[in-house]
Formats: sequence, structure tokens, C-alpha cells
Amino acid sequence: MKPFQIVHSDLKNMIKRSFNGYHYVLTVLDDFTSHAWSFNLKKKSDTIIHARQFVAYAKNQHNASISTWRFDGRTEFLNDVFKTMLRDNGILSETSVPYQHQQNGRAEQLNRTIMDKAQSMCFHACLTDTMWEFSWDHVIHIYNHTPIRCLKWQTPFEALRNEKPDVSHLRIFGCGAYVFLPEDVRANKLSPKSETMVYLGQPAGYKGFCFYCITNGRIFIGTTAMFDETFFPCCPDGKQQHFTELGDEPPTENRYPDDPIDQSNDNFGDQPPFPMENDDNPPSSPPSEPAVPDVPDRDKEHSSHTQRNLPIPLPQWRDEDAPRHGTRQ
Repeated sequence: MKPFQIVHSDLKNMIKRSFNGYHYVLTVLDDFTSHAWSFNLKKKSDTIIHARQFVAYAKNQHNASISTWRFDGRTEFLNDVFKTMLRDNGILSETSVPYQHQQNGRAEQLNRTIMDKAQSMCFHACLTDTMWEFSWDHVIHIYNHTPIRCLKWQTPFEALRNEKPDVSHLRIFGCGAYVFLPEDVRANKLSPKSETMVYLGQPAGYKGFCFYCITNGRIFIGTTAMFDETFFPCCPDGKQQHFTELGDEPPTENRYPDDPIDQSNDNFGDQPPFPMENDDNPPSSPPSEPAVPDVPDRDKEHSSHTQRNLPIPLPQWRDEDAPRHGTRQ
């Protein structure tokens, strides 16, 4: 096995359009190095464009040729244009059986992993659903810089490029940053030289950071910033959403008013919710209901109205030859 010998891919529909109008994500995974790439698409027909670009990327940047391309049986892959591109480059195609997603399991598992992490990042930073394209790209970047068990705890970046990655540039997604504004960007000479923005990851092709400007709702790419990873501008009061770690007690403000705080010590206050049973002070009996006057039983006075225990007649089998009512002989 060698890099780019087998490539897995899958197209995911994100249902909601992103900040820049993207609606689909094409993910590509190398089987040998587990390195992942993602491409944002506005329509399904753009799949062939990014597929050709990926073939050229593997040949020019890594001097490698794709031998086998594995995907599912969707129309964006099973069409004449895509099949012609594979034949022209000498690439074998492997298509999974319909409704058998496990045959393309590596690509499906990658999409599930990236989706769960990207969604949790948006929730953690109180960002809207339209920001999924930035969280998705950021998760792909982190995934390639994270050690994996199948690579003997190497990173996909190291397995593909034979060098250890630098992670000093990573910051918490969605945190606040005081970004320096160049003189050409400021409104006038008396305007502030910095502004509070939201960190959105590393932009592809830039040596800098991607930020979201809250004042005008635009994307800003800068190189100089001071990060505050405890401050999240999109969250109420700049704080993260509350969560409960495993093993910790739930917060008291989420309890019901009548729910005791400490049940281990039977600390129920002055009035316990239920009486404690002991030998000295037996529990008091519940209050008795008011007496109901006796009503004479009419069935006992008239024996004809009483129900007698009569034997239940057994079902009788009907002779098939016997004539039926309403039928002609």
C-alpha cells in the first residue's frame, strides 16, 4: 500500500445553506494515510470539478496517481462525465451496493465524525447553523493534526508529508479575538486600531486567521490578533453554554423546587416528604374517608334479577352439508 492507492469519497447534504451559500460537502479520504480533504459545493454538479482538481493535486503536490476511487451509487458519481474522467486518468471505480452504506464505511464514518465535532463546536460557541462551513473546515484541519490509533498514534499530516505538524497556531473555535485593523481598513484616523471579532479557524491558502466581524457581519482575514479563549462574543454575557461533566453534580438551579439537594444524608428539612418508620413512633394511619350510607341491594330482593352461574354452552360444530339459512337448496 502507498498513499493515494485507494481513495474514499462521499457527498453530504447539509440541508441548510452556509454563510457563503454552500449546500453540500464533498469529503475525500486516503486509505493509507487517513488524510482527509473537504470541498464545499453549491450544487451537486460541481462534484466533477473538484474531483478533477483533486486528481491534479495528488499528481503535482505528491507525485502520486490515484489507483482506485471508492464511492456510493449516487448520481453525482454514477454519471457519464465522472466515469469518463476516471477512465481518462486510468482510475478504477468501486461502487457500493445500494442501501449498503457499510461498503463505503470509511467515508461514512469520516462524515459522522466530522459532523459531530463541527456541530458541537457551533453549539459551544453559540454560533448559528449557517456557520457550519467554517466549523467543518476547522474540524478537518484538526483531524489531520490529531494522532490516530490505526497509524500507531501518528497524525495523518505526518503520515502523508513525513514531518511532524505544528499546532501552535490552533485556538478554540468561536472564541473572541482583538484583531488589529490596518490603516486602509479603518474608517478614519481617529477610529480604533483593533476590534473584537470571532475566531473561525485557518483559511485555506492564507498565512493568517479567519474572523467574523460582528459589527458589519463580514469575514475578515488578519495576521495580528490577541486571543481570549475564555470569552465568546456570540454567547450571552460572553460565556459558554452550560454543560455537566461526567461525575459532577448537576447545578442546583436546574432542580425542581421540591427536590431535595442532598438525599444521601436524608436532609429533607423540617417536613420530610414521607413519614419515617420506626418502632417508637409508628406512622400515623391515613385519614379515613366519610362513611357512605348503606343502600339496599335490589338484586337480592328480586331473585329473578340475580345472575345465576349457568354453565357456558360449548360451541357446536356445524355440519357442512346442512342447509344454511338464506341459501337455496
